[in-house]
Amino acid sequence: MHLIIPAIITLIILLILSKKNLLHRKNDVSSRYPVYRPNSSVNVWETKLSGITYKCTRDDVGVVVFAVKPHEDDELAKESMVVIRDDGKVLGEIAEKELKTYNEWSHGEVCTGIGLINYDEVSNSLWCDMMILGPDVNDVETEGEFKKFLSWVDENYSSEYIPERYR
Repeated sequence: MHLIIPAIITLIILLILSKKNLLHRKNDVSSRYPVYRPNSSVNVWETKLSGITYKCTRDDVGVVVFAVKPHEDDELAKESMVVIRDDGKVLGEIAEKELKTYNEWSHGEVCTGIGLINYDEVSNSLWCDMMILGPDVNDVETEGEFKKFLSWVDENYSSEYIPERYR
């Protein structure tokens, strides 16, 4: 009998911990989806797009090619770096907590990148993993990285995520 009480207590603790982990994982979108990891010597910055829920809709889901440049329109946000899709739509920005490190890495220059905007049914939210190419990356390297990324999206998601203009 005296062994049953510690066993029950242990079981209750394990159930609480597993439930807490499941709740955390519900909000951790990236744990449920494949994440692209570049495998090259090209200088890249990997991050998530900040502000996407305010700027994008489910219509934006798919591969995006973008530029990252200083925010020019908002006097209060002059220090921020905005992410602009190749058709001119503002997608979001570099997260404030990463801004100083990002600016040091990019030397404040405009950089090009590619990413995948996705929608998560569980958390009812949009998210975007981005790969930003360093200012020292040339056109040939950029094209090669983009081709690898598009191939990865096709293999891990579907060609439906790739807009016609990028195929």
